[in-house]
Amino acid sequence: MRTGGLQRGAARQHTAPASHQCASQAGRPVRTRGSSGASVSALGSVAGSRLSAAPAAARPAGRRAALPIRAVLAEASPAAQGDGCPRGAQWIVHKFGGTCMASAERLNGAAQLVIDDPAEGKVVVVSAMGSTKESPIKVTDLILNMVARAAKQDAAFLVDLASLQEKHVAAAKELLGEGPRLSAFIARLLEDIGNLKAMLQAICIAGTQTEAFVDFVVGHGELWSAQLMALACQQLGADAVFMDTRDVLVVSPTSDGTSVDLDEPASNARLDAWFKQHGRHKIVVATGFIAKNKEGQATTLRRNGSDFSATIMGALFRSGQITIWTDVDGVYSADPRKVPEAVCLPGLTYHEAWELSYFGANVLHPRTTLPAMKYDIPITIRNYFNLDAPGLRGVQGARRRLWARLHPLHLLSESGVDLSRWREEYEANAAPADLKAFGDALAGSYIPNRAIVDCTASDAPPAQYLDWMRQGLHIVTPNKKLGSGPLAQYQAVRARQRESFIHFFYEGTVGAGLPVIATLKHLLETGDRVQRIEGIFSGTLSFIFNSFGDGRCAFGGGLLGGGLGGVAILARECGMQVELDDIPVESLVPAPLRAVPTAAEYLSRLPDFDSDMAARLKEAEAGGEVLRYVGVVDVAAGKGSVELRRYPANHPFAQLQGSDNIIAFTTARYLKQPLIVRGPGAGADVTAGGIFSDLLRLAAYLGAPS
Repeated sequence: MRTGGLQRGAARQHTAPASHQCASQAGRPVRTRGSSGASVSALGSVAGSRLSAAPAAARPAGRRAALPIRAVLAEASPAAQGDGCPRGAQWIVHKFGGTCMASAERLNGAAQLVIDDPAEGKVVVVSAMGSTKESPIKVTDLILNMVARAAKQDAAFLVDLASLQEKHVAAAKELLGEGPRLSAFIARLLEDIGNLKAMLQAICIAGTQTEAFVDFVVGHGELWSAQLMALACQQLGADAVFMDTRDVLVVSPTSDGTSVDLDEPASNARLDAWFKQHGRHKIVVATGFIAKNKEGQATTLRRNGSDFSATIMGALFRSGQITIWTDVDGVYSADPRKVPEAVCLPGLTYHEAWELSYFGANVLHPRTTLPAMKYDIPITIRNYFNLDAPGLRGVQGARRRLWARLHPLHLLSESGVDLSRWREEYEANAAPADLKAFGDALAGSYIPNRAIVDCTASDAPPAQYLDWMRQGLHIVTPNKKLGSGPLAQYQAVRARQRESFIHFFYEGTVGAGLPVIATLKHLLETGDRVQRIEGIFSGTLSFIFNSFGDGRCAFGGGLLGGGLGGVAILARECGMQVELDDIPVESLVPAPLRAVPTAAEYLSRLPDFDSDMAARLKEAEAGGEVLRYVGVVDVAAGKGSVELRRYPANHPFAQLQGSDNIIAFTTARYLKQPLIVRGPGAGADVTAGGIFSDLLRLAAYLGAPS
């Protein structure tokens, strides 16, 4: 890009890195170079900087012509001198989703919200622009569609590219008005559009795409929206600076490829370097969703990436609070349009949010909360469109029985549900759930084969299983409550299953979609004699013990216990007549905290005991071992347990990654080397796989006993 001379007048020269930005860095702030070699950020990374460029809106999209730019650099503020990031609770993180960024009006309102926050320092994390009725384009969706079209050698990707340019130019003009900020933004945008066009044309010629290319391209929506937000804050008189988080965040993919892990030491070092280069400012506007891998290539944070960015930035800045702005008041106990008595929950512990997410609720994804949990940073969910709503506050805390206060709904339709518009039908016709009426309606249907799929974690549906089966209704469920509940109730349901052609399938109750129940049944039905089953049944505790000690997770976040239900279910499958209370559980709650009178005292004292578990871990490591919290079914001894055990570093239980589950079957057939079942034991996708497997099994068993 050819640049004009730098005009200083009375302004003091500001020296900044002089390396010119290449095409592979599209999306970062434009830098102009004067004859003296000084360079300046087009997005005002120096407070008070002013840039102007020749109008470029009339230039055809993608034309890579030289841009004559005139730049005037004002006196640099003291904020330009920095010694690193001043971490602490004085920082507040605000994250705005695509809905909040969807138009110039909304973007300006978000900027005003940030400016009105009295916090000493503010970090603003933004998503790409979403859609409105006037502008139905979702930027990220359009970018992905554009890449897919190019890979299919469909020249219509040029139409998508033009739409991206049009949406952002229109928003910038309305937001900024005529002036140097608008000119600077459009110049940067057109440079990016030109680079993207060249890259997409190459992909179109090759007829293929790579993950690295998609990751680089898809982040441009966040780059542009963050640049607009920084400029909007400056326009309102605030000391704001743009941050490309690819210059700060370093991540590596998880073993399953569905998410990423933060390299916190490297990211902290880069954050300090960023502050040394850009100085201290009251508002830092950062891109959500994007980062770089350890090789320095652009990448994304995968699912829920912008929320993940917000909690990561909160952790890096050691902020006092993280506020996520969205389009809902918070989390309701039920759909308030269907259940009049539904309430907006004032607060959730992180683990309650995990439980809700596991069962499909649109709550923070479990991995998203981990950085905030590590530093005990509260997360608040607020409604951008209803500022009077108090929102929902998420905090560290012991797990409570959340499901008792949720209000379920049901939708009944004799003609079936059109899956292409099931949500609309549900919202229009769902009614407060009456489980008996629900069963009666299904039992009275003319449909010959009827099944109920119970995906709750509630005690209420399992209490109806026997009556439903007596009405001829099949049951498929990942709900543990029957298998680990009262023994007599469990035995009655299993007896009904054996004595009739009505089926009860429950593969998802242990290990979600992992074939744990099916494997055990196969062993027993083929005459094998099970001697022992041991495993890690809790994805949460698996993650904690896989991470504890390497700095990713403090132990205090995981004192819930886990795997007890799975132990009870497997013990009963092996013929053991056990109640849940018969299984001893080694508590991970420190003894001095077991009788504290209040939750507040419990939470305030909990971090003091991390050192106790750290000492146990150090002792195990000194012996070449690891700590794992396992469930054990000792069939030979007729007992079960859940306890903390030490295993050699080469044991299969020591090789787990992330939140994987693992179950080892020691039998007469697999005596010297146990049969191992290992994989992700939680999550909507794998649970759905287990349920679908049971539905296929049900179809195969219709008309025959199981």
